[in-house]
Amino acid sequence: MRKLCISALVFTMLLTICGCGEKKKPQVSKSNFPCYKNVARQRNEDGWVFTFVYEYEKENVQPIDGLIHFYFFGFNVRYRYSDAFADYYTIEKKDGSTEEVSYQSGCLMWGQSQETASDSAKIDQLLATADKETLLALDADSLAFDVLDEEMFLRLMREALTGEPQEESDNQSYWDLPGYAALAEPEFYDEYAFQICFLKETGLVDVCYIDLLYKTGSGPTDYVQLSDIVEAGEATEDQIQLFQELQEISQYIEQEETFNVTSDKYMKQKYGNVDMERLRTFLNNIHKGEYFQYISQIV
Repeated sequence: MRKLCISALVFTMLLTICGCGEKKKPQVSKSNFPCYKNVARQRNEDGWVFTFVYEYEKENVQPIDGLIHFYFFGFNVRYRYSDAFADYYTIEKKDGSTEEVSYQSGCLMWGQSQETASDSAKIDQLLATADKETLLALDADSLAFDVLDEEMFLRLMREALTGEPQEESDNQSYWDLPGYAALAEPEFYDEYAFQICFLKETGLVDVCYIDLLYKTGSGPTDYVQLSDIVEAGEATEDQIQLFQELQEISQYIEQEETFNVTSDKYMKQKYGNVDMERLRTFLNNIHKGEYFQYISQIV
Protein backbone atom coordinates (compact mmCIF):
# COMPACT_ATOMS: atom_id res chain seq x y z
CA MET A 1 0.00 0.00 0.00
CA ARG A 2 1.62 3.21 -1.17
CA LYS A 3 1.09 6.50 -3.05
CA LEU A 4 -2.10 8.26 -1.97
CA CYS A 5 -2.38 12.04 -2.06
CA ILE A 6 -5.21 13.99 -0.47
CA SER A 7 -6.94 16.25 -2.93
CA ALA A 8 -8.33 19.56 -1.72
CA LEU A 9 -11.85 18.30 -2.40
CA VAL A 10 -11.50 15.13 -0.38
CA PHE A 11 -9.74 16.88 2.47
CA THR A 12 -12.57 19.42 2.59
CA MET A 13 -14.92 16.48 2.90
CA LEU A 14 -12.82 15.12 5.76
CA LEU A 15 -13.42 18.32 7.70
CA THR A 16 -17.10 17.44 7.88
CA ILE A 17 -16.69 13.79 8.91
CA CYS A 18 -16.70 12.72 12.54
CA GLY A 19 -13.52 10.96 13.63
CA CYS A 20 -13.20 8.22 16.17
CA GLY A 21 -13.10 8.09 19.96
CA GLU A 22 -12.38 5.66 22.75
CA LYS A 23 -13.44 5.20 26.35
CA LYS A 24 -12.49 8.69 27.53
CA LYS A 25 -14.15 10.74 30.31
CA PRO A 26 -13.85 14.29 28.96
CA GLN A 27 -15.31 17.51 30.32
CA VAL A 28 -18.97 18.42 29.80
CA SER A 29 -19.43 19.76 26.30
CA LYS A 30 -20.56 23.26 25.32
CA SER A 31 -21.43 22.05 21.82
CA ASN A 32 -24.93 22.43 20.44
CA PHE A 33 -24.64 19.33 18.30
CA PRO A 34 -27.57 17.13 19.35
CA CYS A 35 -25.82 13.92 20.27
CA TYR A 36 -23.32 12.18 22.49
CA LYS A 37 -21.15 9.52 20.92
CA ASN A 38 -20.27 6.03 22.06
CA VAL A 39 -17.43 4.43 20.16
CA ALA A 40 -15.80 1.02 19.83
CA ARG A 41 -12.52 0.62 18.00
CA GLN A 42 -10.02 -2.05 16.97
CA ARG A 43 -6.48 -1.13 15.94
CA ASN A 44 -4.51 -3.71 13.95
CA GLU A 45 -0.75 -4.06 13.61
CA ASP A 46 -0.89 -3.25 9.89
CA GLY A 47 -2.21 0.21 10.73
CA TRP A 48 -5.90 -0.33 10.02
CA VAL A 49 -8.23 1.14 12.65
CA PHE A 50 -11.88 0.03 12.53
CA THR A 51 -14.51 2.05 14.35
CA PHE A 52 -18.21 1.73 15.15
CA VAL A 53 -19.96 4.90 16.33
CA TYR A 54 -23.42 5.19 17.87
CA GLU A 55 -24.84 8.68 18.40
CA TYR A 56 -27.26 9.42 21.22
CA GLU A 57 -29.43 12.53 21.03
CA LYS A 58 -28.83 14.97 23.86
CA GLU A 59 -31.55 16.16 26.18
CA ASN A 60 -32.73 19.78 25.92
CA VAL A 61 -31.18 20.23 22.47
CA GLN A 62 -33.30 20.46 19.32
CA PRO A 63 -32.64 17.31 17.21
CA ILE A 64 -31.57 17.58 13.60
CA ASP A 65 -34.00 15.94 11.19
CA GLY A 66 -32.55 12.90 9.47
CA LEU A 67 -29.62 12.48 11.87
CA ILE A 68 -27.82 9.24 11.06
CA HIS A 69 -27.15 7.40 14.31
CA PHE A 70 -24.85 4.55 13.25
CA TYR A 71 -21.45 4.69 11.54
CA PHE A 72 -18.80 2.10 10.72
CA PHE A 73 -15.54 2.96 9.01
CA GLY A 74 -11.85 2.13 8.81
CA PHE A 75 -8.80 4.31 8.34
CA ASN A 76 -5.18 3.26 7.93
CA VAL A 77 -2.88 5.38 10.07
CA ARG A 78 0.25 3.61 8.86
CA TYR A 79 0.01 3.95 5.08
CA ARG A 80 -0.72 7.20 3.32
CA TYR A 81 -0.64 6.31 -0.37
CA SER A 82 -2.07 3.43 -2.37
CA ASP A 83 -2.22 2.65 -6.08
CA ALA A 84 -5.55 0.93 -5.44
CA PHE A 85 -7.11 4.35 -4.80
CA ALA A 86 -5.94 5.97 -8.04
CA ASP A 87 -8.24 7.81 -10.41
CA TYR A 88 -7.58 9.77 -13.62
CA TYR A 89 -8.25 13.17 -15.14
CA THR A 90 -7.43 14.72 -18.52
CA ILE A 91 -5.17 17.73 -18.98
CA GLU A 92 -4.63 19.81 -22.10
CA LYS A 93 -1.00 20.40 -23.01
CA LYS A 94 0.51 23.53 -24.58
CA ASP A 95 0.68 21.90 -28.01
CA GLY A 96 -3.07 21.24 -27.93
CA SER A 97 -2.82 17.52 -27.21
CA THR A 98 -4.33 15.92 -24.14
CA GLU A 99 -2.87 13.60 -21.54
CA GLU A 100 -4.54 11.35 -18.98
CA VAL A 101 -2.97 11.87 -15.55
CA SER A 102 -3.26 9.56 -12.56
CA TYR A 103 -4.05 11.02 -9.16
CA GLN A 104 -5.04 9.67 -5.76
CA SER A 105 -8.24 11.02 -4.31
CA GLY A 106 -8.18 10.61 -0.54
CA CYS A 107 -6.82 9.10 2.64
CA LEU A 108 -6.52 5.33 2.80
CA MET A 109 -9.98 4.49 4.08
CA TRP A 110 -11.65 1.10 4.23
CA GLY A 111 -14.43 0.62 1.71
CA GLN A 112 -12.91 2.83 -0.98
CA SER A 113 -10.85 0.13 -2.69
CA GLN A 114 -12.43 -2.29 -5.13
CA GLU A 115 -12.06 -5.38 -2.93
CA THR A 116 -13.80 -3.77 0.07
CA ALA A 117 -16.47 -1.70 -1.69
CA SER A 118 -19.03 -4.52 -1.59
CA ASP A 119 -18.72 -4.98 2.18
CA SER A 120 -18.93 -1.23 2.71
CA ALA A 121 -22.13 -0.98 0.66
CA LYS A 122 -23.73 -3.83 2.63
CA ILE A 123 -22.89 -2.15 5.94
CA ASP A 124 -24.11 1.24 4.77
CA GLN A 125 -27.44 -0.25 3.75
CA LEU A 126 -27.74 -2.16 7.02
CA LEU A 127 -27.01 0.86 9.21
CA ALA A 128 -29.32 3.11 7.19
CA THR A 129 -32.35 0.86 7.65
CA ALA A 130 -31.89 -1.01 10.96
CA ASP A 131 -32.64 0.19 14.49
CA LYS A 132 -30.63 -0.57 17.61
CA GLU A 133 -32.63 -3.65 18.59
CA THR A 134 -32.33 -5.15 15.10
CA LEU A 135 -28.58 -4.60 15.07
CA LEU A 136 -28.12 -6.22 18.48
CA ALA A 137 -30.05 -9.28 17.30
CA LEU A 138 -27.67 -9.94 14.40
CA ASP A 139 -25.27 -12.85 14.42
CA ALA A 140 -22.36 -13.86 12.18
CA ASP A 141 -24.58 -16.13 10.08
CA SER A 142 -26.76 -13.16 9.11
CA LEU A 143 -23.76 -11.32 7.64
CA ALA A 144 -21.90 -12.28 4.47
CA PHE A 145 -18.85 -10.06 4.02
CA ASP A 146 -16.28 -10.67 1.32
CA VAL A 147 -13.28 -9.29 3.20
CA LEU A 148 -14.26 -7.90 6.59
CA ASP A 149 -14.31 -10.23 9.59
CA GLU A 150 -17.95 -10.62 10.68
CA GLU A 151 -17.10 -11.37 14.31
CA MET A 152 -14.98 -8.23 14.59
CA PHE A 153 -17.78 -6.10 13.14
CA LEU A 154 -20.36 -7.60 15.51
CA ARG A 155 -18.10 -7.16 18.54
CA LEU A 156 -17.45 -3.49 17.81
CA MET A 157 -21.11 -2.87 17.02
CA ARG A 158 -22.34 -4.44 20.28
CA GLU A 159 -19.70 -2.65 22.32
CA ALA A 160 -20.80 0.70 20.93
CA LEU A 161 -24.53 0.06 21.15
CA THR A 162 -24.47 -1.19 24.75
CA GLY A 163 -21.90 1.21 26.18
CA GLU A 164 -22.42 4.53 27.94
CA PRO A 165 -22.44 7.64 25.75
CA GLN A 166 -19.39 9.87 25.93
CA GLU A 167 -19.76 13.61 26.26
CA GLU A 168 -17.80 15.92 24.01
CA SER A 169 -14.76 17.71 25.38
CA ASP A 170 -14.46 21.47 25.68
CA ASN A 171 -10.96 21.36 27.20
CA GLN A 172 -9.08 21.09 23.89
CA SER A 173 -8.97 23.21 20.77
CA TYR A 174 -9.08 20.44 18.17
CA TRP A 175 -12.63 20.84 16.91
CA ASP A 176 -11.27 22.65 13.85
CA LEU A 177 -9.06 19.71 12.87
CA PRO A 178 -10.49 17.00 10.58
CA GLY A 179 -11.75 13.86 12.30
CA TYR A 180 -8.97 11.91 10.64
CA ALA A 181 -6.07 12.91 8.44
CA ALA A 182 -2.72 11.84 7.01
CA LEU A 183 -0.30 14.77 6.94
CA ALA A 184 3.34 15.08 5.91
CA GLU A 185 6.03 17.72 5.67
CA PRO A 186 5.67 19.47 2.30
CA GLU A 187 9.14 18.56 1.01
CA PHE A 188 11.87 15.97 1.50
CA TYR A 189 14.43 18.09 3.33
CA ASP A 190 17.71 16.13 3.70
CA GLU A 191 16.00 13.27 1.81
CA TYR A 192 13.34 12.58 4.47
CA ALA A 193 9.96 13.89 5.63
CA PHE A 194 7.94 13.31 8.80
CA GLN A 195 4.43 11.87 8.42
CA ILE A 196 1.69 12.17 11.06
CA CYS A 197 -1.66 10.36 10.88
CA PHE A 198 -4.34 10.87 13.51
CA LEU A 199 -7.95 10.17 14.42
CA LYS A 200 -9.96 12.14 16.94
CA GLU A 201 -13.46 12.25 18.38
CA THR A 202 -15.25 14.56 20.82
CA GLY A 203 -12.40 17.05 20.47
CA LEU A 204 -9.77 14.61 21.76
CA VAL A 205 -6.77 12.91 20.12
CA ASP A 206 -7.58 9.20 20.15
CA VAL A 207 -5.08 7.68 17.71
CA CYS A 208 -1.77 9.09 16.50
CA TYR A 209 0.82 7.39 14.32
CA ILE A 210 4.13 9.03 13.39
CA ASP A 211 6.39 7.70 10.64
CA LEU A 212 9.32 8.87 8.56
CA LEU A 213 9.41 8.85 4.76
CA TYR A 214 12.86 8.35 3.16
CA LYS A 215 13.21 9.62 -0.41
CA THR A 216 14.38 6.85 -2.79
CA GLY A 217 14.17 8.49 -6.22
CA SER A 218 13.45 11.61 -8.21
CA GLY A 219 9.66 11.26 -8.23
CA PRO A 220 7.56 12.81 -5.46
CA THR A 221 6.14 9.42 -4.48
CA ASP A 222 9.49 7.61 -4.57
CA TYR A 223 10.03 6.90 -0.89
CA VAL A 224 10.07 4.15 1.72
CA GLN A 225 8.58 4.32 5.19
CA LEU A 226 10.70 3.82 8.30
CA SER A 227 8.10 1.40 9.69
CA ASP A 228 8.55 -0.87 6.66
CA ILE A 229 12.35 -0.77 6.96
CA VAL A 230 12.08 -1.84 10.61
CA GLU A 231 9.50 -4.52 9.85
CA ALA A 232 11.71 -5.95 7.09
CA GLY A 233 14.64 -6.23 9.51
CA GLU A 234 16.75 -3.84 7.41
CA ALA A 235 16.97 -0.91 9.86
CA THR A 236 20.19 0.43 11.34
CA GLU A 237 20.55 0.86 15.09
CA ASP A 238 19.82 4.59 14.72
CA GLN A 239 16.67 3.82 12.73
CA ILE A 240 15.47 1.30 15.30
CA GLN A 241 15.96 3.82 18.10
CA LEU A 242 14.22 6.51 16.05
CA PHE A 243 11.27 4.23 15.34
CA GLN A 244 10.91 3.41 19.05
CA GLU A 245 11.07 7.13 19.87
CA LEU A 246 8.33 7.94 17.36
CA GLN A 247 6.16 5.25 18.90
CA GLU A 248 6.71 6.73 22.37
CA ILE A 249 5.78 10.20 21.16
CA SER A 250 2.62 8.83 19.52
CA GLN A 251 1.65 7.10 22.77
CA TYR A 252 2.30 10.30 24.73
CA ILE A 253 0.02 12.26 22.38
CA GLU A 254 -2.75 9.68 22.78
CA GLN A 255 -2.42 9.55 26.58
CA GLU A 256 -2.20 13.31 27.09
CA GLU A 257 -4.62 14.07 24.25
CA THR A 258 -2.46 16.89 22.93
CA PHE A 259 -0.18 17.58 19.97
CA ASN A 260 1.69 20.12 22.08
CA VAL A 261 4.79 18.00 22.73
CA THR A 262 7.37 20.29 24.31
CA SER A 263 9.54 17.82 26.21
CA ASP A 264 13.24 17.96 25.28
CA LYS A 265 13.36 14.27 26.17
CA TYR A 266 12.03 13.57 22.70
CA MET A 267 13.07 16.52 20.60
CA LYS A 268 16.64 17.48 21.48
CA GLN A 269 18.50 14.61 19.93
CA LYS A 270 19.19 13.64 16.32
CA TYR A 271 19.19 10.14 14.83
CA GLY A 272 21.76 10.17 12.07
CA ASN A 273 20.70 13.17 9.97
CA VAL A 274 17.09 13.14 11.26
CA ASP A 275 16.40 16.33 13.20
CA MET A 276 13.67 15.79 15.82
CA GLU A 277 13.16 19.55 16.16
CA ARG A 278 11.37 19.39 12.81
CA LEU A 279 8.87 16.98 14.32
CA ARG A 280 8.30 19.31 17.28
CA THR A 281 7.49 22.15 14.85
CA PHE A 282 5.17 19.89 12.84
CA LEU A 283 3.24 18.77 15.95
CA ASN A 284 2.99 22.25 17.42
CA ASN A 285 1.63 23.60 14.13
CA ILE A 286 -1.09 20.93 14.20
CA HIS A 287 -1.78 21.90 17.81
CA LYS A 288 -2.32 25.50 16.68
CA GLY A 289 -4.55 24.40 13.79
CA GLU A 290 -1.94 25.32 11.17
CA TYR A 291 -2.05 22.08 9.21
CA PHE A 292 -2.97 23.05 5.64
CA GLN A 293 0.69 23.27 4.55
CA TYR A 294 1.01 19.56 5.37
CA ILE A 295 -1.78 18.38 3.08
CA SER A 296 -0.05 16.16 0.58
CA GLN A 297 2.33 18.62 -1.02
CA ILE A 298 5.01 15.98 -1.56
CA VAL A 299 2.89 13.88 -3.90
